[in-house]
Amino acid sequence: MAMSNQTLVTEFILQGFSETPQLQVLFFFLFLTLYTMAICGNSLIVAAISFSPGLHTPMYFFLVNLAIFDVFCACAVLPKLLEILVAEKRIISYGGCIIQMYFLTWSVAAELLLFTAMAYDRYVAICQPLHYGSMMGPQVCAALAGAVWGISILGAGVNTGLVLQLTFCGPNVIDHFFCEIPPVLLLSCSSTYLNDIMTIMADIFYAVLNFLLTMVSYSFIISTILKIRTAEGKQRAFSTCSSHLTVVTMYYTTVIYTYLTPGSSYSPETGKVMAVLYSTVSPTLNPLIYTLRNKDVKTALHKVFTLLAEKLYTDRLQSNSGIDDATFQHSCAEAPQTLLYPRTLLFLRHVLSLLHVIPLTQCGYMKAEPLPRSPQSCTPLAGAGTPFLQRTHRKHLHAAHISMTSGQQDVPHR
Repeated sequence: MAMSNQTLVTEFILQGFSETPQLQVLFFFLFLTLYTMAICGNSLIVAAISFSPGLHTPMYFFLVNLAIFDVFCACAVLPKLLEILVAEKRIISYGGCIIQMYFLTWSVAAELLLFTAMAYDRYVAICQPLHYGSMMGPQVCAALAGAVWGISILGAGVNTGLVLQLTFCGPNVIDHFFCEIPPVLLLSCSSTYLNDIMTIMADIFYAVLNFLLTMVSYSFIISTILKIRTAEGKQRAFSTCSSHLTVVTMYYTTVIYTYLTPGSSYSPETGKVMAVLYSTVSPTLNPLIYTLRNKDVKTALHKVFTLLAEKLYTDRLQSNSGIDDATFQHSCAEAPQTLLYPRTLLFLRHVLSLLHVIPLTQCGYMKAEPLPRSPQSCTPLAGAGTPFLQRTHRKHLHAAHISMTSGQQDVPHR
């Protein structure tokens, strides 16, 4: 009977934000920007922490999980939103609506649970610093992360499964820009009493209870910080918690309002604003909030950008040289450490190579042979670049060669 009822409505129509074409174009570029920032920012956070052994600590382990959940949350909502902003028909299939609802509910619940785990980590780090290694060991962190993933997946499955039991036989227009439980329940032809109860219970468990646990943790944290005598110590302790507290406050208030509001008094317009905050704005701002005041993450991001720049540079050199991968890697492996240039010169070389001013591989950059005594022996490509750029590059090359040869004077020759 349930399966036959599901076929009564095979698709839903998403109302979106506005019918005005000018506003739709504005919303499209706005949400496209937010989507790009959310994906790129959180991906960089994951890459920076993964490639930095110094950041393999519990705090950054949870931050990686938060970035992953932010990516899932953004991908569950924004692609379909961008589609309906430019498409003539704002349609989402019944199955697509259920899938979107599940992944959104899962990512939101996971983030709420993760905030509590992160607050506990900060509590142990500040209030129990001597026992931090044992209380937040790898096994404890893995157990907390496993609980976050497992409970959120189970909870989202229960609430989505209850929606599958409902009958949708009448209107199919969802006054929202994605499939969320409260507006979907308003379209049901059958009783949603059990769904309303389970939604409120889930919100009390995920949002209210975890918010209270987080506040209890921070009450102990603030009490401990106030006992620190030095102003520098207080500032350092507050700086480790201010970012997390900002994200928690912004996230909890929007989710609690959305899911604790009874179905009969649900306001679609207010629900849209709150949904934008926790499903779009929060995944975009989280990387910025956690990195702007964190020197360790900034350093790790700088390393990632440096690696990317070096990768692009070596790929360019290899394409210019015309040698195969094995020979190129062998030449790089045999190159002495003295051939590593400062970052400024590396950037200049990369720009000049892109302009085809000079074929850098002809000067022995990526080979084990010493640099030529005279930079003028490097022959530029015929007709490539201007004489000024060529002279400028030769000048920097000559300065780098003098610097390297002077640094090798004290090295004994075997």
